[in-house]
Amino acid sequence: MINRRDQEGFTLVENLIALAILGLALAAFAQIASTQSSSVSRIDATNRALMFARSTVDRLGRDLPLAAGRSAGNTGDGGTWTLSISPFSGSVASAAGLPSAFLVDLAIREPGAPAITLTTIKLAGR
Repeated sequence: MINRRDQEGFTLVENLIALAILGLALAAFAQIASTQSSSVSRIDATNRALMFARSTVDRLGRDLPLAAGRSAGNTGDGGTWTLSISPFSGSVASAAGLPSAFLVDLAIREPGAPAITLTTIKLAGR
């Protein structure tokens, strides 16, 4: 007769418990990796929107007209933008012979990113 105390190794129940713990650990790791991946894509979309906003505001007065009005369009990445330019009410430029000042509001919506609104004051060349 075989004495069970002389046998070495793990029982089936012990192996199943170890596999269940390993499965839970792998599931938690997969969840963390998935969350990190979605965060990276959201940050990337936000950075694209910010770069578009900065370049658009920099182009105002050079190759984009700096005049009162409203315009809208697509960013090229599936997002939309709205540009609103109005005379700056606190400006005394016309009386003093200085360049005119404009209040510029640029709103950008990129898929997967929070809405971004950039507001600044730009001086028009003479």
